[in-house]
Amino acid sequence: MVTALCMSVVAASPSGASAKTGGSSSLTIGLPSDPAPQGYDPLKYSSGQRLFYEALYNSLFVEGPKGQSEPSLAASYALSQGNTVATIQLEPGVAFSDGTPLDANAVVANLNRRGEAGLVAYTAFATGGASAITSVSATGADTVVITFASAQTSFASELTGEPGMIVNPNDFNSLGQAPAGSGPYVLKSAIRGSSYVLAKNPKAWHASQYSYQTITYKAITTAQALANAVVSGQVDIAALPDTSTVSFLKAQHVGLRSVRGAVVLFADWDINGLTAKPLGNLKVRQAFQLAINRNKLVDGLHPGDAATANAFPPGSEGYDPKLDAQWAYNPAKAKELLKQAGYPHGFTFSTVALPGSGLADEEAVANQLAAVGITMKIVTATSTAQLFAATNTEPLGYFSFTWPTDPIGGVTGVFVGGFGNPHHEMNAAVDSALTAAEGASGKAEVTALTQLNDALVDQGWLYPMYQQETYVAFNAHKVAPPTFPGSDPFPLLSTIKPA
Repeated sequence: MVTALCMSVVAASPSGASAKTGGSSSLTIGLPSDPAPQGYDPLKYSSGQRLFYEALYNSLFVEGPKGQSEPSLAASYALSQGNTVATIQLEPGVAFSDGTPLDANAVVANLNRRGEAGLVAYTAFATGGASAITSVSATGADTVVITFASAQTSFASELTGEPGMIVNPNDFNSLGQAPAGSGPYVLKSAIRGSSYVLAKNPKAWHASQYSYQTITYKAITTAQALANAVVSGQVDIAALPDTSTVSFLKAQHVGLRSVRGAVVLFADWDINGLTAKPLGNLKVRQAFQLAINRNKLVDGLHPGDAATANAFPPGSEGYDPKLDAQWAYNPAKAKELLKQAGYPHGFTFSTVALPGSGLADEEAVANQLAAVGITMKIVTATSTAQLFAATNTEPLGYFSFTWPTDPIGGVTGVFVGGFGNPHHEMNAAVDSALTAAEGASGKAEVTALTQLNDALVDQGWLYPMYQQETYVAFNAHKVAPPTFPGSDPFPLLSTIKPA
């Protein structure tokens, strides 16, 4: 399965805009899938939809220039001595688009939804979650107090982006039809699965930070079509979904910038084998790791990227180069592990993928798995909704994931406490390593993060494939050269400016 965690971003100037000076009042952003297949509740989505939902909602914390979490709606915060209680002071005077105050009571109402099914961005905060919240209260008009079940030194990163976006409590029940946020834009019209037109709300908090009066989001589903649109001038900026069109764009003298930080991987949605019994066996999952020739995958399909068996990218705390040797391609050992697990003749399971580079990757991996007896049947999805549904019915998902500066936030918010763990399963080794990392600091934190990285791979919670070079292509006559917040492959919406 390939999700929209790394979305394509495109921007178009309206006809008649000056190519020399830019100054367009409109921006068109292309996405490779429907950004709202389950309605407009940002808590139903992961970081891949951030570029859409940050136009409609404000978040307690946002990404900074280096990818770090910075206060936004949360003007300031303090942690108790034991790191179990966070006191947040909100920006005063912020209102939702209908005029309802965005105050402490609104934040409390949002966080009290943490047990609701389907709110994947909140799963880590629910009872039993990796960052479980035991209580939330408003102690003043703009003061929120959050009490956690255990020490949470990285809670700010877990409330950055979608998890920290605040919805108007008056409209919780109508989010399937319309958004209800305090963001700089409001939805004017929509054709589900096709296009969404947003207009700037000049009364919105921080509206002056955004350059465009109108933003249109459209689905552009293939990399070549996106590249052609940049070259032809139909779009101004595009965050490419893969590297397949980079050579073409260089030949056309299109501006390109890149960042390396995303790791392309399989996530095990179902570590206990509810949907594919063999994958509930640790030796089977380890055989899967060893059956994959990552170098061949990269050389054949992704030249310029880097094969890796690390869950965390190079340069991040917790990166462990020993994993690349430990989990290097070894089909003989993979066959032996399958035999020990009781599957000497292998087994069969299915997965879901969208057409594109992810499908090509999965087909290549399927051929490698077949050599040790594992048959991976690939079902080609026809819609984003089908992909989302597959997280509950298929054992594995395949996608590109950009780790936050603090990887604990990615583990707790996505892979343990988010959409990457739809059955809310537990693994003793991963849980122990995560708990140790959350309570550590300094050198001890680096050691704990390394152990967490090791556990995610050793237990088969994640199957890393390669570290992805992510490119943004742009027309320098219309859009200023984009910059990345840390290793995030998408510029923040507020930083996309006319040339």
